[in-house]
Amino acid sequence: MRLKEFSRFNKIALDIAYRIQNNELVEGMKIKGRSQLSSEYNVSSETIRRAISVLKESDVVEVIEKSGVIIKSKQNALKFIRTYDMYIDLNNKQKELHQLLEQKKRVDKEIEEHFFEIIDISSKLKHKDEIPYYHCDIQKHSHLINQSLKHTHFYQHTNATIIAIKRDEEVFISVHKDFIFEYKDIIYFVCKNEDYNKTIQFIKKSTS
Repeated sequence: MRLKEFSRFNKIALDIAYRIQNNELVEGMKIKGRSQLSSEYNVSSETIRRAISVLKESDVVEVIEKSGVIIKSKQNALKFIRTYDMYIDLNNKQKELHQLLEQKKRVDKEIEEHFFEIIDISSKLKHKDEIPYYHCDIQKHSHLINQSLKHTHFYQHTNATIIAIKRDEEVFISVHKDFIFEYKDIIYFVCKNEDYNKTIQFIKKSTS
């Protein structure tokens, strides 16, 4: 059975399957005519036809010419119910995931905005003996590319502390020692004034 949009005729097909599960309809029993079902479910006869077609595809019912629709298999009705239960669960999980991803985007955006606000405020406080923030981008032939923070011994070579790394639109804060540097990453760091040039040179150091 191919999963389709859970529309009105799918719901009717599922309801009939539940009636089979509950022994309200049993194997070999003939279902009411299309017009009676249309009246019972308050839908068009075409909607009923599509519902029956879905059940036929799943071998729940059998359509016999001039005899009507016969209940064929309770076991297949149970399979049909389980499949649609999983479909509904999957659909709900997808919706929840989409909501979580949207929430994550909003949180990431807020973190980024707060980070740059801190950068801006800190830069304005330089004259008050606050430790200044600096930044430098990783250039094409930098020796840092594809190396972890731990492997580069960044602090040991520079006396500078990385406070964040910006990659495209994403900002990494509290960078882990296993973080891998990439081309065009922008490194934000703090250091003493006398260590600034040394840090910039280290970041821009070429592999060649």
